[in-house]
Amino acid sequence: MEVGIIIKNGVIVAGIVAVIFLSQQSYLKNTVKNFNFPLFKKGEAFYDNSYIAKANDWLNANVYSKISGGVADKQSTLQDETNTQKNNLEKNSFDTAKKYVASKLLNALGVTPQELQPAGCPK
Repeated sequence: MEVGIIIKNGVIVAGIVAVIFLSQQSYLKNTVKNFNFPLFKKGEAFYDNSYIAKANDWLNANVYSKISGGVADKQSTLQDETNTQKNNLEKNSFDTAKKYVASKLLNALGVTPQELQPAGCPK
């Protein structure tokens, strides 16, 4: 049973490798470019005459045009807020990483933070 599975999987892998190899050959490139898939042509014709295309046209004309104007008005505000949040994230993550590395380094050296404070200096 296991030998049959190995042979079946080997044939499948060989088929995939053959298709990949043949797809890279230069003499097949012109054949593939000139071949028209009739199923795609029928699909395009069906889509052009369907209710889906009409609904898409209606949504583009009525809904999207109203929504896109509001987004364009708020773009600069959103961009400024995004930059502010990005800068805050960079600063906070750098400060947190700096504190983490310093505490691990002090622990590795066997030094406590209180030993680093000179006498009479505030924390």
